[in-house]
Parts: sequence; structure tokens; C-alpha cells
Amino acid sequence: MDDFSYDRYKFGGLRFFLELAIFLAVKLGIESPKSSISFFRMCRGFLEGIEGLRAYNGYKYSTAAMINFLLFVRLCRFKKRESALEFLEKHKGWAIALGFHNGVPHESDVTKFINKIGADLDVYFVQLLRFIRENVQIGGTKAFHSILFSVANIF
Repeated sequence: MDDFSYDRYKFGGLRFFLELAIFLAVKLGIESPKSSISFFRMCRGFLEGIEGLRAYNGYKYSTAAMINFLLFVRLCRFKKRESALEFLEKHKGWAIALGFHNGVPHESDVTKFINKIGADLDVYFVQLLRFIRENVQIGGTKAFHSILFSVANIF
């Protein structure tokens, strides 16, 4: 992940893992939205604990919430950030899970954040993806194993 870039990274293996988690949650009778929301809460909790991340906090929105939002956009396959923001406006539970306790930001807030954090966005995303790979699991299968399985089946 030395050459990581948020703009170029495809998130396919991680997306596959989360879709599998939701599928298994449904099969096991667990409410899938709760399992998905808890995933983003866990990611936000990890991000809030990263030293130095608060230096990029805005007036209304934390850096952890903004990075979590960018992960949400990619994993949920929104074509545009505006579509994801509209979704959050309609689904306040999701907005709160991502860390937006003071309301949903506007596209201009997200753009300002991305410009402010600059190249450090990629640095923090690498840390977040490592955390997910090492800590997220479904019944003993870690995200890392699922991602390797999906990549191995492509080749």
C-alpha cells in the first residue's frame, strides 16, 4: 500500500467482504442495516483514536467523520458524493453512525476538507484499511482472508 491513492483505489475486495457480511447477517437473521452501521461506527471509533487526525477537524465536522464518509461513498458505490449526502439527509441514523452529529455536510464542506487534508488523506486511509483488514471478521474469517480469496479467484 506504499503507492495508495484514495482516488485510484478500487475497494473491490473490501466491498466484497462487507457484502458477504451483510448476506450472512441476513441468513443468520441479524438485521443487516445494524451490522453495516456498526461497521462504520467501528471505523469512526478507530479514526477518532489516531494521533494527529484532529488537526484537520473543521468547525462542525470531525476528520474521522469526513474520512468515514469518504469510505462510505466508495463502499456503497455512490457515483457522486452529492448522492451519498442526499442519502444521509434522508437517513439520519446513517449520518450519525458516520459521525455527523451536527447535521449532514454540504458538498463544499467535503471539498474543503479534502483540500485541507491533502496527501495526508491517503496516509490515514492506509491506516484505516490496515485496521479493517486486521480487525473485521465474520465468524472467524477476517477481511484479509476474504480479500485474498476474492483476488485469488480473479487470477
